[in-house]
Amino acid sequence: GPWLTLSAMTGSRFHFTNISRTSEQSDRLLPGVIDSMRRQGDITIDCHEIPDQLMNLAVLATCRMGVTTFVGARNLRHKECDRLHVLTTELQKCGVKISEHEDGVTVHGHGPYSHLKPHTSPIVLDPHDDHRMVMSFFLIFLLRGNVSIKHSNCVVKSYPEFLSELRRILLLHR
Repeated sequence: GPWLTLSAMTGSRFHFTNISRTSEQSDRLLPGVIDSMRRQGDITIDCHEIPDQLMNLAVLATCRMGVTTFVGARNLRHKECDRLHVLTTELQKCGVKISEHEDGVTVHGHGPYSHLKPHTSPIVLDPHDDHRMVMSFFLIFLLRGNVSIKHSNCVVKSYPEFLSELRRILLLHR
């Protein structure tokens, strides 16, 4: 999820060999959702089949022109943290215009980078010890810079190699 989102945000050429459109896993739907977010204007994304990707997609939505409303993710309120609330409060610190509603969030995108607070003001994001929040917050870190993430090591719960893979990707782009 975070790597597909990063690829879409940066226009890079990541190639993924472990995603099949015929898979039983719901992540197979992610490339199609990302494609639908490439058009400008206001859109609604139903996340009921991919709720755990909402946080990454919300970061992507900050980079598009138009309002993106995510629905169908009420269950995110009852995970390691209330993911909808944490996503909203933490991204607001970065200057993202985002609001939460009962089963999702609404993001007002203004194109790549233009709406984020200047890189000079440091921001600390709190993922509330939620591994999926850490992954989406690293996307903001890559977009904005000058962001630190509390307790980022909690990401090992679901993706032990995440931080080492992130370092490797950053080294490739020097």
